[in-house]
Amino acid sequence: MPKKRMGTVQDLRTAMKARVRSKPRTHGQEFLDLYILEKQKDRYEREQERVADGLKYIVKDMAEIAKDVEKAWGADKAVIEKLKDRPISEARRGPESPPKKAPKRTKAVPVDY
Repeated sequence: MPKKRMGTVQDLRTAMKARVRSKPRTHGQEFLDLYILEKQKDRYEREQERVADGLKYIVKDMAEIAKDVEKAWGADKAVIEKLKDRPISEARRGPESPPKKAPKRTKAVPVDY
């Protein structure tokens, strides 16, 4: 038995996708269908251009991140190698922190009104 999956926004059937009209089809309806299809095509072409522009920026940002990683790897190679040699439990704890000081005792001050 196939698994049921949760529907997404793309699965919704709008009036345009279902081709529902307020009045029955008549002769000459093909021109309206062609107009609707042309508008939908234009909308998808604009969306494709927008996505292509976004992808261009994503690729550029990924290249910058790769450069930063290489730069960090080169600068801190000794530190990274040292961390690699430590056991995992120590590596998760991070660097050693100074011992914590005991909290100072507070003084009791009588308040008389």
